[in-house]
This record gives sequence, structure tokens and C-alpha cells, in this order.
Amino acid sequence: MSVADGAPMTFGRRARRLFRRFLILGTLLGAGCHHDPDPTLIAKIVAALGISEAIETQRLRAGRAFGHFVRRRVLYLVGQNASWGGEANFASITQRVKSEMDSVIAFLDVKVGTPAAPGPLGGPTENDATPHVDLADVAKVYVDDTDTIVASRREQFVQTRLKVIDAIIWRACALHHELWDGSDSATSASVNQIALTEILDRRLRAVERMLYTDSSIEDRPTLEWTIESAQSWKDQVRVTLFEYPFLNNLAADGSDPFSQALAAKGLSLSSIPGWSQMDPTQLRYNVRAGRINPQAQVDWKIDATNSYIWDSVSAADKPSVILDKLMPNQSPVDPSFQDFWNRNWVFCDHMISALHLDALRFALLRRNRDNDNEFNSAAASGMHLTVLLSGTSPVNPTELMGANASKYFDAVKVSAADLEVGDHIIFWNNYLFRTLLASDFGLENSLLSDAAGDLNASSYVGHGEKNRTLADFAERMLEPLATLFTTIRAAIVNGGGLHVIDMPSLKLKILPWAPYGEHFSAADANQMQVAGAWWIRVKLADTARGNTPALNISDALNLFPNSVAIDLSKGMQPPTVNLPDHTADWRESIYLPLSVPNGVQGGWPEYFSERQGGEYPGMKVPLDDVKIDASWAPGLLYKGVNSKVPVLRPKVRRP
Repeated sequence: MSVADGAPMTFGRRARRLFRRFLILGTLLGAGCHHDPDPTLIAKIVAALGISEAIETQRLRAGRAFGHFVRRRVLYLVGQNASWGGEANFASITQRVKSEMDSVIAFLDVKVGTPAAPGPLGGPTENDATPHVDLADVAKVYVDDTDTIVASRREQFVQTRLKVIDAIIWRACALHHELWDGSDSATSASVNQIALTEILDRRLRAVERMLYTDSSIEDRPTLEWTIESAQSWKDQVRVTLFEYPFLNNLAADGSDPFSQALAAKGLSLSSIPGWSQMDPTQLRYNVRAGRINPQAQVDWKIDATNSYIWDSVSAADKPSVILDKLMPNQSPVDPSFQDFWNRNWVFCDHMISALHLDALRFALLRRNRDNDNEFNSAAASGMHLTVLLSGTSPVNPTELMGANASKYFDAVKVSAADLEVGDHIIFWNNYLFRTLLASDFGLENSLLSDAAGDLNASSYVGHGEKNRTLADFAERMLEPLATLFTTIRAAIVNGGGLHVIDMPSLKLKILPWAPYGEHFSAADANQMQVAGAWWIRVKLADTARGNTPALNISDALNLFPNSVAIDLSKGMQPPTVNLPDHTADWRESIYLPLSVPNGVQGGWPEYFSERQGGEYPGMKVPLDDVKIDASWAPGLLYKGVNSKVPVLRPKVRRP
């Protein structure tokens, strides 16, 4: 979540349904091709390799990564070598792909080994002067976890690491042609070990730090608070370095152990310095940018021109030392962070900026034999915890680390099918959160944490957001919208379905509208029991926020999924209620439906098409209440299903 525009927040809990909007087909576009291969030919070669006995062993070892790897490598290599596509049995491309897969497998064998003989990253603890996250340590999430719980969690974390490493390596080698040594026209090649190791170190480090040292750790049914003073709170968690600058004081079971623990110490919510009670469920720190942990506060200051950005202090320690104090790299985890007051209280923009910096520093330290000189030089002009991505394009990496950042980071837009584990992306919620609800819950800066063969089943993790599939991620973020719709329906029913409902604090108007003069009614007793189809009117002018201008109607229809607009040229009739602020063509607003025509698979757009084509029978239309599922969020595709995803990612650097 982000509050770059300084808005208050709402919060939700669970996710349930499937995300379908995210699924887009991977394109057959390759970088650096000398010509565009025929897609039919590419498909034919990929199919042949899918059953080729010559690479059967490699295909089985690659598993779920095989399809993506082969498609991208065939596309690139045939683009460089047109004659390979005309060979009998595709001998050259088969030999080249086999050679590349052998090289990838050899690299993985060295890094992770086998269950019987694990490599340095094949177990929970790496024996290295600069080791990756100690999974044996972070598996003890709570101070009173039993050995049995820790052992089970440790094994789960190891299996997750193996999946993450596998996905990082296969995807990187499929997409980054610069990782390969040798000529593109040769039928054998080997991966560049140094460049690939750095990519692995950076991506794995960022994902594991997010997974295991963020506030996204698994919940307990009832939190256990120990209050030492108004400025010392312990929740039994021993691994968390980053929190949001707010606290949900209610536990999952509805109890309020935090307030109870305060009372036992003779304190109350009003006695906590710098914090305010937002509502009965939530406390919030009063500084817009949050707060850096006490031992690192001297190293950071709020930016002079933007009160949401943290800048490192130039007169402070070396950049590597500053990062060590911000997010200590040690095992066991620094015990001082068991106190909530000793953690960083920041938003997702800040936290993910810190992860980028930490992962770069970590990988350079390993590449340079435990020497921080390169990182300290690269970050000498300052480090920034800031907003790095927007809806349409990445921010220049120099926003993160000054002029040298472009040597280490790529800010690109890619097909959703070509996202890589460790990519920094934004998940966009329904734009209602970002604008009219004035909530930071409108987006989440996230990392792709697992790339399945079907990216619809891939996983994402964000600051305070547990590791989830995209479907679950969407559902979890949309819960407040479902609650809002339930509240609105109750208000409509209580008013007898006769009155327009104004919600001036949200700049919303709830009204009935019959686009073609139809007669609407509930399909059955389980639906909203009022006459008419009811809608939430959203004026385009009200979608402006801070420095962000109002949306045009095309973007609004995408960012408010399932919304519709009045089109008089298609025979639609405008609402009959009094709306004095409408334009002549009624295109100053979009409308979010509270119901949908029963039995029409494509919802309102399909219904409009049938009505305009004379295919829908009669003027009596039964309605079902809309279900708030993942289709109500744009997800990764801010500009629609044919758009690419803005990404900030590590740059491949050859020695």
C-alpha cells in the first residue's frame, strides 16, 4: 500500500475467488532479432522440442519452466538464424537448446545440489561469509515457537527457496540473451556464471527478505502483547524489521488484546505519543512518511520537497553501514526488533526501495569477495526510499540511488508472460480506492515471488501482504469494496428503492438507471429486493488526486473494471433522475453496477450488445447482485489487457 498522496486508509482480510483478468497470452515478440520469425513456424518448432527424445532428460529436469524457456529461446535463436527453421528435424536449434539447458542444469546443480547432497543454497543455512537469509533462524517466527513448529516451517521455507531459485534461473536464461557466452550462430553455448550468480543473489535476496522479515508473517488467531511502557510494545514476533505506520489493534478473533495489555499497564490508546486512533480497529502514526527505526534515524531525513520521501543523510556513515542499521543483515535476527517500537514504520514504496538497495549491496558484496567499496561508491550521492513505479511507466532508477543507479537497475515495460521472480511491480486495485474512497489501499508495490508455467497461478508478496496467488491477492485487496457494496444495497432497500442516495463525503451518487427503458427486478429472493437496476455514478472530474489529473473515459472504464458509460449513439437512454451537472452527451461520468442481468455471461457489455442487436427478449430483465471478485481490479494491467507491465528489476551485468 502507498500513501504518496497523503490519504487515510482502509483495510481488509481475506481472498477467495479466481483472478481471470490477469491472464493474457504471451506474445511472440523478441528483443534483438534480425527478423521476425513466422509465429506458425515457432509454434511448430516448440511443439517438436516438446516431444523430442534428444532433450527428454533436460525437459523433465526443467519441469514447469520448460515451456516458457523453449518458446523464448526458439524465438530468439531462429530470429538470429533463419536457416535453422528450415532444417529437417530442426537439428541445429535442438542441439543449441540442449546445450543451453545442460548449462542451466549444471549451474543449478552447483547452487542447490540434490536432497541427498544439498548445494550451498539447497538447505536452510548457507556456509558463506555473506550468506543468504538463514531460513533456520527466520523459521522461528514467534519467540515461543516450539521446535516442532520451527522444524516444519524450516522445511517449508527450504522448499520455497528451491522453487524460487529454479524460477529465477530458468526465466533469466530464457529472457536475457546477454547471459549467454558464445556466438548466437553456434550450436552450443554456456551461461555466464558471474552475471547469472549476481542476478540470482539479487532476486533471491529481495524475495526472501520480503517473505521473512516483513510484517507479512503468518498470523496467530490471538495476538499476545506485552506492554513495557507507552513506547515499548512486544507482540511475540522476533523476525519483523518493517511494519506499516499503523496498527490493527483487533485480533483475528475480534478481541482487543492490545488495548487490554495497555490497560494492564495503566495506559490507554490516548497516552501513546505520536499515534492516533483512526477507528475502533486501527491506530495510526501521525507522520506522513512513517518513521525509521531508532538506531537508523540519524541516517535518514524527510525530503525537503516531498514529505513522503526519505533521503539518506550525506554526512552519515557509508551507505553500506546505513543499510545495516536500517535492516540488519545478521543471524539470528537482531533481538531489538522484537519490540514494535524498534522496527521501521513505513509504507510499501519505502520498504520496496530498501529491498532494492539491500539486494544490490548484498550481491555486490558477494561478487566482490566481501568488499563494500563498489556499493559505497555507487550509492555515494545518496539513497532514497521513494515512489519508483507509476501506472504507465517506471520511474528513472536514479530516483532510488542517484546517477549510478542505471548501471544496476532496468526500468522497463514487459509482457505479463515475461515477468521474473523478484520483479518489482504494482498491483492496481479498483480505482475507487485511489480516488473517491481516498484510500492508500488502491495499490500494492509487490514482488513476483514465484513464476508458475501459468502466471495466473504465480505468487506475489507485498509489504504486509502475505505470499499469495494473483487471484488471492486481488480478492484480499477488494474486500473493502465488497463491504461498501453491501452497505449501499442495505441503504437502497431501507429507502424502499425509491430515492437517489447521495454520499457527498465520497463524491458518489447512487441512482436507478434503465439504459433502454427496461423493467428490472430481482432474479430471486437472494438478490436485492427492489425494483430497478441501481448504479454508483463516478464523475470523471472527481478521479483527480493530488498531482494526478482526472481520468479520460477510456482509462476510467479500465481502472474501474465492470463499469459502463452512457452512449446515446447506441440508443441508450440517460437516467431519469435529476442530475443537473451532466454534460450534453452524458459522458462526464461512468457507472458501477450493483446488479447484473441474470444469465448473461458477459455482464452488462454483453447485455448491451444483445439489446442493441435485438437479440435480448422482452423488456423484463431479472437481476443478480454483482459478486466482487478479482475481475473488479485492473491487477497488473493499468492500461488494459493489451498493455505491458511497468517493472523495476536488476540489470544483467557481464564481467
